[in-house]
Amino acid sequence: MDSTIFITGATGLFGGALIEHYLTWERDTKIMALVRAESKEAAINRLYSQLKSTPTFTYQLELEAAKRLKVIHGDFTKPDLNLSTPYISRLQLSVTDIIHSGASVDFGLPVREARTINVEGTKNVLDFALQCRKLNAFLHVSTGHVAGKRAGLIKENEIGVEQGFLNSYEQTKAESELLVHTYMTRLPITIHRLTTIIGDYTTGYIRQFGFFHNSIRLLSKGLIPFLAGDRNGHLALIPTEYPVQAVHYLHRNNFKPGTTYHICCGPERSFTLEVFLHETVNHLSKRCNKGSLAAPEIISQEEFEKRIDDSRNVRLTAIMKALGTFIGHLTLPKVFDQTNARRDLAESGIEAPPVQSYYYKVLDECVKRGR
Repeated sequence: MDSTIFITGATGLFGGALIEHYLTWERDTKIMALVRAESKEAAINRLYSQLKSTPTFTYQLELEAAKRLKVIHGDFTKPDLNLSTPYISRLQLSVTDIIHSGASVDFGLPVREARTINVEGTKNVLDFALQCRKLNAFLHVSTGHVAGKRAGLIKENEIGVEQGFLNSYEQTKAESELLVHTYMTRLPITIHRLTTIIGDYTTGYIRQFGFFHNSIRLLSKGLIPFLAGDRNGHLALIPTEYPVQAVHYLHRNNFKPGTTYHICCGPERSFTLEVFLHETVNHLSKRCNKGSLAAPEIISQEEFEKRIDDSRNVRLTAIMKALGTFIGHLTLPKVFDQTNARRDLAESGIEAPPVQSYYYKVLDECVKRGR
C-alpha cells in the first residue's frame, strides 16, 4: 500500500497506540508524526520514550519504526504547523492520509487556552490538508463528551453547543467538530468519537493516567465517601485496542466521508454506576488488603452539594472540587447511538468487549503503578 499518514497527537494515549497498530498491520505505510518539543532531537526522544514505555512495542516494531516512522518537529497550534514553507510544501506532495488525534485533554484548562489547541489547532491541520494533492482521507478523532450536559440518547449525527458543558475540554472539542463540518464539502472527512479509554484489554496496561485513574486512586484510599449520580446510568468505558482496531478498519476497509461514529461499548457491555462502584471497591479491598473499604453512597446533586457545604472539611471540599470538572456527568447518564458504527463495522468482527472481561486487570495496574 503506497500510503503516507500524517498524524498529530502521536505522543498521546490514542495516537501512540494507532502508530503501533499501523506499523504492525501495514507493511509499506509510512507514518509522519508531528511532535511539539524544544528541538528536533527532543521531539524524537519524546515520541520514542512514549512508544517504548508500552509492553507491546516490541523490538520488531522498533525496527519497523526506524524504517517507516518519521518524527516532524512542529506544532499544530501554530500557523502552517510551525514548519517552513518549503518543508510543508514537500509534505503536501506526499501525504495521502491525515489522522488528527492531537488535543488538550486537561479538563481544568481555561476555555481560551483550550480553544487555541482544540479549535484553532484543528483549523491549522484542516488548512494544511486542503493543499495535500494526494489526500484520500482525513480522520478527526473526537470524544463522546461533546454531548456536554445532555442526557439520554446521543445520536452520532448530532452536534451542538447550546446544551452547555462541564469543562473546557468537551466544549472546545464540540466547537472543533462544528468547524470540521464546515470543511466536509472540500475534504474527505470522518469523525470518530471515542468514549473513555481506561487501559489495554490484554495486559491492563495504562498508557496515560487521567481523570478516571486518579479517581480510582481516591477510591482506593477511601477518600470519596459519596457521589452525586444516577445509580442505573451506564459508564462508557473501553479498552485501548477496540477504538484502535475500529478506526483502522473504518479508515482502510469502509471509508465513508461525512460520517460520524460513536466508538463505545454500549449499555449491554458496560457497568452501571452502582455496579461499577461495588466491583471497584470489592476488588480494591482484596488487592490492597483493605477490608473496611466501602463503596461511596450515591446521592442526588442537591444532597451532594449540601453535604459538602455542611462538612466544612477542607480536604473533602478540595477533592470534590478537583473531581467537579467531570463528575457531574454521573447525574447525566447517556446512551451513545451506534447506528453508523455498527453498520460499518458489521463485517469486521470488531466489537467492544464486556467491561468485566478486562477491567480488573486495569485496576491491578492502577494500584501497582500508584504506589
